[in-house]
Amino acid sequence: MQLDIACGLQLRVSHSRSLHAPGHRYKALHRLSDELGRQQNLRLLRNLVRAMPASDGKRSVMQQINGEVAPG
Repeated sequence: MQLDIACGLQLRVSHSRSLHAPGHRYKALHRLSDELGRQQNLRLLRNLVRAMPASDGKRSVMQQINGEVAPG
């Protein structure tokens, strides 16, 4: 998020290169941040569903969360 703010303010990094300069790791860090957020969301959802009482669809939902079957 700090990189997003710095880019929005058009701040410069050392050697007068912008954060979007070729070869900079901005995009890789952004993808990593997105993936970590996605994994955390799935972990929280998994824990929420796991704590729910048993029902007919619970197993199917858990399989979808765990990526064992395609949604749908």
